[in-house]
Amino acid sequence: MSQPLTIWYISDTKPGHLNQLKGLAQQLSQRSNQAGLELNERWISYDSPKLNWRSLFEKKPDIAGVSTPSMVIGAGHKTHLKLLAIGLKFNAYTVVLMRPSLPLNLFGAAIIPEHDHPPKRNSILPTKGVLNMVQPKKRMDGSASNQNGLMLVGGESKHYLWNSEHIIEQIHEVLIQRPSIQWTLSNSRRTPAEFIQQLDSTAPKNLTIIDCEKTDANWLPEQIQNASKVWVTPDSVSMVYEAITSGTPTGLFTLERDKQNRINSGIRQLVRDGMATEFKQWKTNGKLTEPAQSLWESDRAAQWLLSQFQQNQSQ
Repeated sequence: MSQPLTIWYISDTKPGHLNQLKGLAQQLSQRSNQAGLELNERWISYDSPKLNWRSLFEKKPDIAGVSTPSMVIGAGHKTHLKLLAIGLKFNAYTVVLMRPSLPLNLFGAAIIPEHDHPPKRNSILPTKGVLNMVQPKKRMDGSASNQNGLMLVGGESKHYLWNSEHIIEQIHEVLIQRPSIQWTLSNSRRTPAEFIQQLDSTAPKNLTIIDCEKTDANWLPEQIQNASKVWVTPDSVSMVYEAITSGTPTGLFTLERDKQNRINSGIRQLVRDGMATEFKQWKTNGKLTEPAQSLWESDRAAQWLLSQFQQNQSQ
């Protein structure tokens, strides 16, 4: 690819989907730099007025100053039709993250979590969990302090039966058993308000609670990088994979499964693969084991995608 590579990222603005796009974009940029490839990128909301349906089908779309895309990547169902229209208009390579509601053969490539059971095709990359912005610590410059711990809690979900009292009991046990560690806990938008109030009134002094609404997109990756241990509720699937990606020993608080499905089965598989430690295991030996294998799916996806794009362009 001697010509500059121009990528448009189409977002539905949902934080989870945006996080996946940013994780992939971060590694596409790094991989392109390593290959000496000039890379241009543009971030666009799926409902951008400059990319309405009329402009897309005009001979000269109203996108002054915007480079024609070589590749278009979208995350979220609301982006799919716009993604395909842009690909058709500019003869661009189309890439979808997560399993789309539209037929897969409409897209040039797809990056889909294994728990969504994607079909086996050369144009599809199955990943362990969703892509994210976290990088493995062994590839980073600093090292984590042994006195920093991180706890991440979710809330009501389709996959687990949330039990605030049960989670608080487990949090207290970790705090008491590891008093020398200063712990930081953050919630999610799904966390019941009474949970934080109850925990704040009963928690030992070695816990600091940070409301997720007061953090930005870089806060969590930075906290994970600085932590020596991470505990996560299993309903927070994205945060589980972020913690594991960093290489930080990761514990999973116990929640009862609502019913067995692809999401909680994927979490159980992580435990079986030695990637995370369940609370009951930790109670037995008091240890959180480091992930048994390295995991950096955003980088693997970026490398695969650039190779797929090169093959497509040479045909």
